[in-house]
Amino acid sequence: MAFSRTLWLAATDAGLLASRDRGTTWSAIALGSLTKPVVHAVRLSPDAAQIWALAAGALWNSADGGKTWTPRAADLGIRGRVRLLQADGKILFVASSNGLYVSRDAGSSWQQSTLRELDIQDLAIRDNVVLVSTHKSGLHISYDRGVTWAHLHGPLAEGYFPALAAAVGSSGFLAASASEGLYTFDLPAAAVVSAAAQPGNRSTPTH
Repeated sequence: MAFSRTLWLAATDAGLLASRDRGTTWSAIALGSLTKPVVHAVRLSPDAAQIWALAAGALWNSADGGKTWTPRAADLGIRGRVRLLQADGKILFVASSNGLYVSRDAGSSWQQSTLRELDIQDLAIRDNVVLVSTHKSGLHISYDRGVTWAHLHGPLAEGYFPALAAAVGSSGFLAASASEGLYTFDLPAAAVVSAAAQPGNRSTPTH
């Protein structure tokens, strides 16, 4: 799902659903000529003008709040659990069970990330820092928006974390463990603001 002050969106097997009354009622939004495609993921800007949706083997973009749509990418071969995140107006990430894909031109072209682990569970972004949880090898981090990656180390860094999020009011992340509860990952402030920061053993999870 994706939320703004005026619009809630839900990606479903029955199409893209929208609510403008905080979830009381819902209606379908057609993606071009597609009325009820399977929608894997959706994101929207805080002002609800820009919407991104993964559906029918393509990434769709609307710049007018869902009135008109343009397909921006061909089939990325995504499958399984799918995540779509936007770092800024041009950088997009799509994660699935067969890898992490990055676009640096607002979805026009895509490249598979250099992250070797393919089965991505979730990812979160804070400024230049991207945190990724994988199915088999735990947590990986990039300090340059996905250009280079490092494997996090620590007592729980190789655990299974199906949900990640940027923490509110701090420079770190939240990670939900499948069996051990909720953890915080605190990062140095310099790592968040500097794309040139060198990856390494910069953080360890704390309960």
